[in-house]
This record gives sequence, structure tokens and C-alpha cells, in this order.
Amino acid sequence: MLATDEYVRLRDGVWYVGKSGVTVYAVIAMWQQGFAPEEIQTSFPHLSLREVYGTILRYFEYQEELDAFFREQDALYRRLKAESEAQHPAFYVNMRGRAARFRSRRSIDDLAREQHVPVVNDISVLAMPDWPDDESVDDLIDFVSRQREADRGK
Repeated sequence: MLATDEYVRLRDGVWYVGKSGVTVYAVIAMWQQGFAPEEIQTSFPHLSLREVYGTILRYFEYQEELDAFFREQDALYRRLKAESEAQHPAFYVNMRGRAARFRSRRSIDDLAREQHVPVVNDISVLAMPDWPDDESVDDLIDFVSRQREADRGK
């Protein structure tokens, strides 16, 4: 039987990495997907590399028990998801449509039309009213870039 230790702790029916809020499932899923422990630690910077390795070690020691727990959690997730989708079908249809639109490759012109933004074909319409006539567009771009850098420095 897997016991709570410094690397894994059972809280509220879920296995967590030490005292963190990161689930053992999240660490092991990333590791099984081919992420190195160092990459996993980068994804969860509040975990130490020792905690990540310790979690993987505990997984090796109690793989059957943890895999059974993960299967139970997956089944619970699928059941709760199905219940939620049954209670709110319009919401899920809407969100799936939004996700599909987000993932689709659209041109900048299509995006501008969707967002009701006029397409600029003549850069002179973007000219600043007080910008000196003898300054080039390149000067304007340099000016805006410097302003943005200065703003980020604040």
C-alpha cells in the first residue's frame, strides 16, 4: 500500500506531490508523454527537481496501485464531464465551435472582417497628425519602437 511520504501525499482522495497542489497524475502523465524530469520541473517551477524525481520513483514502486487510481480518476472525470454536458449542451456546443474557430487558420483579412476592423491598404492613413512631413515612415516605426521599449522599462 502506497503511504504518504515527502514526495507523495494523499489529500482529499487525491495524490499530490509533497505539500504542493500539483497532482502525481500531472507529473506522471507528462513523464509518460516523454518529458524529462527537468522539463516537468520547468512546467511546475514551485516543485524541486528532487520532488519530481521522487514522484517518478514512487510511481515505479507503486505503479499498479497508482495506475488503478489514475483509471478511477479518469472514469470519474468522464462521468462528471458527461453529466455536465448533458446539463448544459448549448454551452458545450458553443465552446467547441469557438475552439474550432480559434484553431482554424484564417487570414489576417478574415480576422479583421470578423472583428469589424477596417483593413488598411494605405499606411499613410495611420500617420500621426502632428508628425513632421519631412520624417519617413521608418522614422515613425523607430519612434514607436523606442516608446514601447521605454514603456516596458517602467
